[in-house]
Amino acid sequence: LGAYGEITYNQPEGDNGELDVQRLVMLLGYQFTDEVQFFTEIEFEHVEEVYVEQAFVNYNFARNINFRAGLMLVPMGIINEYHEPTTFNGVERPAIAGSIIPTTWREIGLGLTGRINSANLTYQAYVFNGFKSTDAS
Repeated sequence: LGAYGEITYNQPEGDNGELDVQRLVMLLGYQFTDEVQFFTEIEFEHVEEVYVEQAFVNYNFARNINFRAGLMLVPMGIINEYHEPTTFNGVERPAIAGSIIPTTWREIGLGLTGRINSANLTYQAYVFNGFKSTDAS
């Protein structure tokens, strides 16, 4: 069980300021066995919208090999384990983290993750839903 949130305050010059609860995120997980865990992340945005941002099962094959399946964040762009940049200039997320290469891009899929200790390297390899490839109009 865990949580984090973000509250911002913006005040344009010569105008009233705005305080906004950007997001409150609830992290819920359960370890069924030493090998099988479930993880979910539920996000409340602007006190108006609710999203299931992640919900996946993780199976540990071996010490450094994991299989994951479910709704997961696509590992693109500059992200950390919490999928947000640790710093950026200003109050709002930069466009690159919100629209160009979104840090909260999520898809249904499956994949392998792990670590190669001898090379000090972590890896992630996924198969996700693809982009819409046809136009029905």
